[in-house]
Amino acid sequence: MRIGLLVLLFTVGCDPASPVKTHTDTTSGNAVEIAGELERAMDGDSFWFCAHSGERLEIRLEGIDCPEKGQPFAEEAKTWLEQVTSGRTIWLLPVGKDKYGRTLANVHNGEIWINGESVRRGLAWHYVSFNKDGRLARLQMDAQEAQTGIWSDRQPIPPWTYRKTHKRR
Repeated sequence: MRIGLLVLLFTVGCDPASPVKTHTDTTSGNAVEIAGELERAMDGDSFWFCAHSGERLEIRLEGIDCPEKGQPFAEEAKTWLEQVTSGRTIWLLPVGKDKYGRTLANVHNGEIWINGESVRRGLAWHYVSFNKDGRLARLQMDAQEAQTGIWSDRQPIPPWTYRKTHKRR
């Protein structure tokens, strides 16, 4: 059973001026899943989301960190995210905000938990500094043992290390 309530909203379109609301069930205090579509992927772990309510959110996949532009597997991670979300409704379960104001969320497309599958495919690291989910840790160990994706490199550089040495201008 999914955590929270599935929000079924039938409004089509995405209004960029829609205010960002807190998505919690006021009676239980539980987070509520939000249905919508990926509008545009920025990279393998962040994207613009258009909720069926018309609300537009900047999303960061919770607990994972994909390679940065310029790193091996960065494009593959972004392309895979686009493939598993293209033309489909996806659901997000918001868990908070990051330091940039993006909504942190667990995301699925009805078949795949996208956060976990990104790690399993070797397209993302488990971001242990901010997340202690044992499922992600196990998926990363499996990907490392199978030398899948980023783990096919003998010494992959985590994105958080790469960002320190390759500042954006």
